[in-house]
Amino acid sequence: MKTWKSLWTWGLKVCPACGSFSPLAGFLCGPCENQLIPRAQAYTEIVDGLTVRFLFRWNPGESDSLSNLVIALKGPFHEDAWKWWAKIFAEIHGQSIAHEKEIFCVSAPARADSKRPDHSYFWAKSLSETAGLSFRGQVFAKSAATKNHRRMGRDERRSRKKLVKKTECFIEREAFWVMADDILTTGGTARAIYEALEYPEKFEVWCLAYRTRPSCDP
Repeated sequence: MKTWKSLWTWGLKVCPACGSFSPLAGFLCGPCENQLIPRAQAYTEIVDGLTVRFLFRWNPGESDSLSNLVIALKGPFHEDAWKWWAKIFAEIHGQSIAHEKEIFCVSAPARADSKRPDHSYFWAKSLSETAGLSFRGQVFAKSAATKNHRRMGRDERRSRKKLVKKTECFIEREAFWVMADDILTTGGTARAIYEALEYPEKFEVWCLAYRTRPSCDP
């Protein structure tokens, strides 16, 4: 994993799943992409009371291709790849995301100390362009004091989540809001944004993958 990260740092484009030097627009090489795409489905679930739409169920360790893709897409440098996956999302979910009224889209929060748009920003922006949403940008930022976030359970994540307004946010309770994030884990971030938007009548989460957990996890 460190090897292909180093190659990307030096500007050499490699497939994060197999290490070949022929990645396509979606970041994977042709064979790896052909293995992964058939697994994409129009999943819709209720998580912590919120509607979540996603393409993949992801349990780290069960799919090297998906796990490596998820890790490789992190960061601020892969807008073109997110545009490609946004098109796949729109194609697979199809009519289920068709709408008659305006939908406002915000990205999942970045770190408070972040100085540039990150992967969730580009995912939200790409989904907005592809599905015809009204992109409102990265409205919120996570508190820099939130540490070891991935190791927390849902309740702990929610209790320690602090959102601060980063840009002007129009609170419209009757509007349809979408929060876009690459991976959904506990749903704590989505719930925090839902509450910060003052509980709009319709709110959904659109993500690339929903991380499933073994039953023994908290």
